[in-house]
Amino acid sequence: MQLKPIAGSLLGSAIVALAALGATTVDRPRPVPAAAGTIEGVVRLAGDQTPGPRTVANTTDPAVCGEVQSRGDLLVAEASRGIRNVIVALGGLAAEELPAAPPGRLVLDNYECQFAPHVAVLTAGSTIEATSQDHILHTVHFYGALVRNVALPMAGMRVAVTASKPGMITVLCDVHGWMQAFVRVDRHRYHAVSDAEGGFRLDDVPAGSYELEIWHERLGRRSQPVNVHAGATSELEIVYSLDDR
Repeated sequence: MQLKPIAGSLLGSAIVALAALGATTVDRPRPVPAAAGTIEGVVRLAGDQTPGPRTVANTTDPAVCGEVQSRGDLLVAEASRGIRNVIVALGGLAAEELPAAPPGRLVLDNYECQFAPHVAVLTAGSTIEATSQDHILHTVHFYGALVRNVALPMAGMRVAVTASKPGMITVLCDVHGWMQAFVRVDRHRYHAVSDAEGGFRLDDVPAGSYELEIWHERLGRRSQPVNVHAGATSELEIVYSLDDR
């Protein structure tokens, strides 16, 4: 029996139609800019005083948490005067200017009655995994851009939540009032948290003029303009004063 040639043409037409349909439903990732530079800098505290974090007297679970706890809200390196846990991020970026930013994962630990890390940055859509090493009840209560309350009554528990919206997330423990953490969520990856010496670095930033958004939990918000040139490093010094408290 001889097959009619129309079957082959119908099959070919169907393949072409399916390919065309698929092409309209696939999202194309935004290209990574070829002309990019680096922003590198340090955040320092002006003056000659070196204040420390505030402390609180504790009567809740003192066998595990101790009788005095730190709020961890101002950590200054004595020699360099660098400030730790300052968030530095590019602000005011339009969605069409942003290259693809894959989601990440942050493990938010409860350890010795403190959240670790104390300050972090994430891209939208990232996972925050709350866990605990302490053999007491903690809660991980998210406020702001993420609203959720997670109870961790036993050490080793792990609960994952998704930070889907950009904005600032404040994390508190309902049992131990001094415990707090902060997470900034952006639609881009051009953000960083200053290290123990106050240093920070933003890589692969598209060339252009920007406004840096700077945040510290105790010293507040500020902004600073920066120009990024292709293949170059823009160096910055950001200075806070105790008067900013």
